[in-house]
Amino acid sequence: MENQKSTKENINKLIEFRQAVYEKGMPARRDALFNVLDALLCEGSVTSFAMLSQSEQFQRKWPSLYAAVADGKIDSDWLREYLARQVSSQGVCVFPIDGSPWPRPRSRVLEDRQYIYQASSDVNGGTVTVGYPYSLLEWCVEPHTSWSLPIDVRRVPATQTAQAIGAEQIQTLAQSRQTCLEALDVVAADGKYGNSGFLRTVKGLRCGILVRLRCDRVLHAYPPPAQPHQKGRPRIHGQRFAFKEPESWGTPAEVIELEDAYWGRVRLERWHGLHEKKGADVPYDVIRACVHLEREQPPSALWLAWLAPLQVPAAIVITVETLWRAYSSRWPVEAGIHFRKETLG
Repeated sequence: MENQKSTKENINKLIEFRQAVYEKGMPARRDALFNVLDALLCEGSVTSFAMLSQSEQFQRKWPSLYAAVADGKIDSDWLREYLARQVSSQGVCVFPIDGSPWPRPRSRVLEDRQYIYQASSDVNGGTVTVGYPYSLLEWCVEPHTSWSLPIDVRRVPATQTAQAIGAEQIQTLAQSRQTCLEALDVVAADGKYGNSGFLRTVKGLRCGILVRLRCDRVLHAYPPPAQPHQKGRPRIHGQRFAFKEPESWGTPAEVIELEDAYWGRVRLERWHGLHEKKGADVPYDVIRACVHLEREQPPSALWLAWLAPLQVPAAIVITVETLWRAYSSRWPVEAGIHFRKETLG
């Protein structure tokens, strides 16, 4: 009986979700637009646009298919906020942000096409083609799974960078989840976001930012306070911290060693208050993660930067293990993107 009740509650929640999207997310041509959405979800990859009208889920005549695209409207701002509110309001919530290309080499009439990088198994190192770049902010429910849920998807125009669009997406997410006071939202990003220019645009939000850093970075600690009657301009940079020079690291503020069923023997280290040479106004914590230490040749260490949120829930203690596990939970975004491209088309 408990399982039946749980199933019924889940079905009712799905019905409420669809009804809200239908009523508030589609201001114009909502009937035709909703049929198109159902057809896309159920048919998967289709050979042509017109074939969607042949789907069993498209319950209208075929002209409505074109009317939905030509005259239909989607309230993207409301939809982003509504999707963000569906995420759990307690505990640690991981939101990976990443980019993905959509090749359109033959669509010559499309505006604002760009040269984009596309990874390919046929070409060593990938290839360059013409199409649209997209920025995707998603929610990963569980680590080591093969799916993720999109929260905000935006096309990157030629006049902006992926980092600028990503910053806008993170700011929208933080605004939408202001009432989730018991949740720690962590935005996890790869190396292209690991710089003070990007971190400066997302500093001071209610969500923390966890980004990967290159293994050849050189950072600086803050200098000691200026002494009385000291002449000259106060120093901006303190002791040098080079990732490839262990003698420059000093004593970490936090060290944890643990055994993990997936990652083997793990060592985590954390240093507080480091900054880049051109980013003294953006201090962040640095994390070094070494996994599979039981092997004769362990993989290279992973370096992360942690920009703390404006407020931390009282029930959550942010340790170096908490941050490392949050970042390791971002990998399902790759499988999620692949599934929506290859299966849903």
